[in-house]
Amino acid sequence: MSIQEQEVLKALATVNDPGTGKDVVSGKQVRNLQIEGGDVSFEIELGYPAKSQV
Repeated sequence: MSIQEQEVLKALATVNDPGTGKDVVSGKQVRNLQIEGGDVSFEIELGYPAKSQV
């Protein structure tokens, strides 16, 4: 069974950004989503400085 983009986005939609209160998908923060076989990679782009939250 291969991983589909919609499955990944559905899972990421459950991740909320504490700075905005929105999920990372509806907030359009998911970048460079790549699926190769069973490997998934992506970046989360925040629209604000988050260094103090790390």
